[in-house]
Amino acid sequence: MLVFVKKHVIGLVIGSCCIALLLIGLALWWRANWLAYQVYAPASSANSQAQLLVVLHGTGGDARTTQKWLGFDEFADEYGFVVIYPHSPDGQWDAGAGVLELGTSERTRRDDTGYIIKIIEEVAESHSLDREKVFVVGISDGASMAFRLSCKLDGTFAGLASVAATIPVYANKNCATAKPLSALFIHGKQDTVLPWDGIVYRGIRIYLSLEESVDWWLSRNGCNPQDGDRRYQPYVGRVERLQVKHCLDNTEVLVYRVNDGGHSWPMRDHPKGLTTGHVNRDMDATAIIAEWLMAR
Repeated sequence: MLVFVKKHVIGLVIGSCCIALLLIGLALWWRANWLAYQVYAPASSANSQAQLLVVLHGTGGDARTTQKWLGFDEFADEYGFVVIYPHSPDGQWDAGAGVLELGTSERTRRDDTGYIIKIIEEVAESHSLDREKVFVVGISDGASMAFRLSCKLDGTFAGLASVAATIPVYANKNCATAKPLSALFIHGKQDTVLPWDGIVYRGIRIYLSLEESVDWWLSRNGCNPQDGDRRYQPYVGRVERLQVKHCLDNTEVLVYRVNDGGHSWPMRDHPKGLTTGHVNRDMDATAIIAEWLMAR
């Protein structure tokens, strides 16, 4: 009986390993051969070259849920821009530190930058787009990926918006010569996932604080803040705003400090009921981002 049990356990272990390897293989095959995304193009975008907005989901997210959750399609109807929601089959992006392999604690490197640019190119083949007006938006891990894209694909985007993320140190490597790019940050002071003060792990800083992220971007844009530029001003309710406009190439850096906000998207409850902190309702992050980007 003991021998039978041992063989049975060994069989289960081998079977589990085979399934895990199969899933990993399928994920890699999918990424190499298929481009997964949602696209929304209002009727008005067919009449002229449209601006393009790339919206990146966070860890554990997906394209369909993000499209339903954030509501950018409504503003696409209003402003006439096209929106694409890239989908990562395993729910995570490689923003420069690799991604976790299924069922393990190991990280592997993956070319998500190439994956996303292929999606942009495919959409450009079937839609009339203004390639000088391509913008990228992300939440959490998606924002980290947006930071990565702005460095790796320097000159591709006309603006970037980040919600619930500071800059990961690994995402902006080799970005010293990147061109100026307007950036908008929306971040909750009560965020416990990617905190306002950044993350230090085993004595090593792996995420900049929000203020360090802003300083880094001001340096990238060659900004020359005037008196008062670095002071947060009351915006609405529990939200304060900082805006620096004296930058190269007419770029700017805009920050919304959500004092009661958690790791969340202001005004938008997650459709699956996921809760990662308080959702501020004083401002609609989607409206602010859409209006700001379309004015670039």
